[in-house]
Amino acid sequence: MKVSRQVLFGGLAAAALAAGLVWFSRRPAPADPVNLETREMELLVGAMMGPAEREQLAASAEQRQHFTRRIKEVLAVGRLAEEQGYAARPEVQSQIDYQSEVILNDAYQKRHPGAQAGEAESRAYAQSHPEEFETYLKYNPQYRAEAQGPGRDEVGRRFGAFKMLAERARREGIDRDKGVRLQLALERRRLLAANYIDGLMKNPEKLVGEAEIAQYFSSHQAEFDEVHARQILVSARPPAAAPSPAPTPSALVEEEARQRALALLRRVRAGEDFARLASETSDDARTREKGGDLGYIGRGQVVAPVEQAAFSLRPGEVSDPVKSKLGFHLVKVEDRRARALESDPAIRQRIISRLQDEKLRRHLDDISARSQIQVAGDFKVLDPR
Repeated sequence: MKVSRQVLFGGLAAAALAAGLVWFSRRPAPADPVNLETREMELLVGAMMGPAEREQLAASAEQRQHFTRRIKEVLAVGRLAEEQGYAARPEVQSQIDYQSEVILNDAYQKRHPGAQAGEAESRAYAQSHPEEFETYLKYNPQYRAEAQGPGRDEVGRRFGAFKMLAERARREGIDRDKGVRLQLALERRRLLAANYIDGLMKNPEKLVGEAEIAQYFSSHQAEFDEVHARQILVSARPPAAAPSPAPTPSALVEEEARQRALALLRRVRAGEDFARLASETSDDARTREKGGDLGYIGRGQVVAPVEQAAFSLRPGEVSDPVKSKLGFHLVKVEDRRARALESDPAIRQRIISRLQDEKLRRHLDDISARSQIQVAGDFKVLDPR
């Protein structure tokens, strides 16, 4: 879904949160406050951000505040998802398991640069854990297709090596390192939050009701009007010597185009037929043969200056020359009509998407505000070295 992750992981925190930023207290009761203290925030930033991101965060108090709010939001939404049973879903648990192994692999590689598992023992692991391998493929479609053919042995080898390095990390106690535990807990909550939001987006009726859709349409009806328009385009680009790149308009060529458009406008206002002039003179090959006919257009379907002109005219009116990056346009409106919510699924979906985004943002803000989670905002951005 387009919106949910932007809503949840927007701004500077995006890269870090995508890797998982959540820490929770060790109190067993789910309703207990979830806290991230100053030192833990400093560890988190050092572990999850690269030098450029840390420098940017250190330079802006506003961005540190935004970062802190986004982490609190992930904590709160992830905990709600846990309370609602998302962690018990097999596909979610598989995601958590996989990303936990990724974190352990990365931590092991940092401690032992260049470490690898042997090819034979890696293949043997995959062969001796067939159910685990199949689960891995089931919930990681990027590998499933490759494993259907002759590449299955290689996928199995990589799976075995992946699991074995994670196991080595556990044997060395890397999973008990405070920074690694922070990342593991953090990734769990991020995945729970992401699945919770995906569930809402797949079921928009949980956020947007029929009455809200109708009310929005009623109060924003002009947004959904359409106009039947024609245009004459006078190009402001000089003839190109080669197909590309497109020539850049010069001031002289633009003025010549504007004067030509004004001359055509005078002919239209003197009574000449707009459609015939478009067929004879327009530089838009797509509409020229149709007398400049753009058909019925809604908002966002043509370049902005043409749209603005078309929706400002009454039927039968012709605009003054309108400048765009293509040149100068004369626009004529033939008709204007209102679209009906009941008979146009595209309108309904557009309204649902807009309301869904707005309500999702408010819903997440409300979850975060009602939670007792405390995230320290007075952390320093330290060099992890």
